[in-house]
Amino acid sequence: MSASIKSVLVLTVICLVSALGLSWVNKKTKDKIKLEEEKFTLRSLRKALPKFDNSPDKDTVLIKAEGESYCIYRARQGGKIVGVAIPVVDPKGYSGNVKVLVGILPDGSISGVEVLSHAETPGLGARIEERKFREGLIWTCKDCKERRRRNLSNTKWKVKKDGGDIDEISGATISSRAMVRAVSKALRIYEKYKNEILNRRAEKCMER
Repeated sequence: MSASIKSVLVLTVICLVSALGLSWVNKKTKDKIKLEEEKFTLRSLRKALPKFDNSPDKDTVLIKAEGESYCIYRARQGGKIVGVAIPVVDPKGYSGNVKVLVGILPDGSISGVEVLSHAETPGLGARIEERKFREGLIWTCKDCKERRRRNLSNTKWKVKKDGGDIDEISGATISSRAMVRAVSKALRIYEKYKNEILNRRAEKCMER
């Protein structure tokens, strides 16, 4: 066997071993990433929704609205739906996409708001993650005795700088606007497709 053929065979074996190794690593890494994503989703659902005794990540419906598909999670207590969670992306954050999970009670009011991902500036736009700001998206006022949960009808869904009811973050108006748009969009989707969301049979759906 010539030296050139031997070299080709050796290189072929090396390539095959490398490919198999990469395939194995990819499978292991992919499974681990998927598991971590599932854990993160469940943690976010627990924060955004009222207490539930089912698995909202398995009780889902796919809704097509405004040219996009939304995987909507349903939380139940004793078989009855006590809230739904809608993941929404606003593409106009200061540094791009702002992805938010909005928890909504059956009456259309907000139960919770969780930031899933963003690329906003640390110390400024990144403050959209702060509890104080997110609570301003949930409640009509912070300290008053008769505060109510926000919904489509009792809130002007704009930051105060634009004539709305939501306090923007100082120095991060663009990020604040993105959050407000995302939350109000989730509320509109729920209001328009409420009957389907609450009554359709559960189906598997891929979150966008």
